[in-house]
Amino acid sequence: MQEKEISQQQAGLLIDNLMRKSVPVLAVFNTGIGPVMKLYGHISSVTGDVGVVVSMSPESPAYSSTMTVPLGNPAGNGCKFFVGSAPDEDLRLKYGSTVLRIDPPSGGRLMLFFTEKEN
Repeated sequence: MQEKEISQQQAGLLIDNLMRKSVPVLAVFNTGIGPVMKLYGHISSVTGDVGVVVSMSPESPAYSSTMTVPLGNPAGNGCKFFVGSAPDEDLRLKYGSTVLRIDPPSGGRLMLFFTEKEN
């Protein structure tokens, strides 16, 4: 997957769009030193205090499985953001056509795979 770096503002707009449209995502977080966490769901919120929250149920995140990854405070401060497209049909079908990669200042890597719905 070929990725290009994007600004914090561009990443914020993309994440906001995914939240508003409730686009399903596959969130994959790799700390680099431990197990890899994966969760299919929706982005529920993004704050400086908590970070990005991905929940299985967008309507009731407090009552569903969630993944929370700190992104600095204010949110996104010190992060690097990259966006890319799946290079082939198999990956698009398995994970999604697009990936937003976030490298938080605390370390690790969060990848949000998704396919945005056409209107």
